[in-house]
Amino acid sequence: MKTLMILSLVLNFKMYAQNHIQVAEHSTVHIICPKAVSYVQVGSHTKLLAEAIADYPHLVRIKALTAFSDTSSLTLMCGNQLYAFQVSHKRQCLMQLKLDDFKGDVIQEQVGTALPLHQVLGCMRQLQSSDSSQKSIRAIKNERIELSLDEIRVRHELLFVKLTVTNHSNLVYKAKVPVFLMRDRQPKKAANVQEYLLEPWRVSEPELMIAPQEAKTMVLVFKSFSIPKHKQVEVLLQEETAAYTGRDLSLIFDNKAIVKAKAL
Repeated sequence: MKTLMILSLVLNFKMYAQNHIQVAEHSTVHIICPKAVSYVQVGSHTKLLAEAIADYPHLVRIKALTAFSDTSSLTLMCGNQLYAFQVSHKRQCLMQLKLDDFKGDVIQEQVGTALPLHQVLGCMRQLQSSDSSQKSIRAIKNERIELSLDEIRVRHELLFVKLTVTNHSNLVYKAKVPVFLMRDRQPKKAANVQEYLLEPWRVSEPELMIAPQEAKTMVLVFKSFSIPKHKQVEVLLQEETAAYTGRDLSLIFDNKAIVKAKAL
């Protein structure tokens, strides 16, 4: 029994160490994938830059933005497999890696939806990289921070909501995922006023860190819903800070925005 436990620990350690890569700030590491990559996400946007190449979607390039002593993470989706990496910094590192040399986990379809996860992630990436020059559905600005509802798209029974936060100030703006609340159009005096939290199934950006004079786009995926005539959805974006700064935003939309949603 003791031998089996030791063997299990050794195997787990090898499996964990296998999905470890090293990067540097003065060179670019490329991961060669057997299929097109539909999703790429780094753990820290201040440490790492990672993206699939538009003309060569089976290649992922990674670069350290700065030297760091601890580790970060990298997650990517290729086919129906999800790969999670631990990333560390090293001045001398391999320039090319093959995804087949690492371990991935097969992702099954989401229960209750006919759309496989890798297709959902592909739709998110497509919408996030689409042209945002067209007029937004709704927009609000407060203390030089702007929140805009750019698009709502539908695919099967899923709603894809695209938001953009623009920092027009000279201070860094940091916030968590916006909160979506369905509530009454006309506030009631009764104490039993109902509001419903709409929780996204998937979010492209777990947190927002926006440098001065820059913008960040995020895509949230919801199970499809409609909004009753007497209700509306309020999107709340709150700055994450130790002291209250007043740079919070609230954007409202109704069922017309969902009815007009185009297919993705």
